[in-house]
Amino acid sequence: MLETRQMTVEDFLSIMAANAGVQPEYDSLSDEAKRGCAIVNIQLGTAQSFYEDGKLIGAFGVRFICLGEAWGLSIPEIRKDRKHFLFKEVKKAFEAVVLEKNLLRVFAVPTLSENFLEHLRFDSAEKVMVYNRKIE
Repeated sequence: MLETRQMTVEDFLSIMAANAGVQPEYDSLSDEAKRGCAIVNIQLGTAQSFYEDGKLIGAFGVRFICLGEAWGLSIPEIRKDRKHFLFKEVKKAFEAVVLEKNLLRVFAVPTLSENFLEHLRFDSAEKVMVYNRKIE
């Protein structure tokens, strides 16, 4: 019989410990930072644990804040002749939004300039999965 409960920090830590080696970035975190990851998942959305016959077998949730999609536009002349003219102000505005909205992850789909995004400290990721809800 499958039972669903509110996830606890201990549930998260237990599952992540069972997956040691799967996410080296997580494994390298301090114990405090690992607890912080669990707390973020609990406080910023939904977080459920799944138990089978009293044994913790998984957890799932959706963080519905802390994610943003960045976009930007400029006229062609700025990109061609004055590339750095707008950058300083856009960078300040971007960093202010990230702090104000407490964004933990921002993604972007480069259409005009990957270089510009790299200068804003975006990292390219080969394996990205995004859920897009279809509105009917």
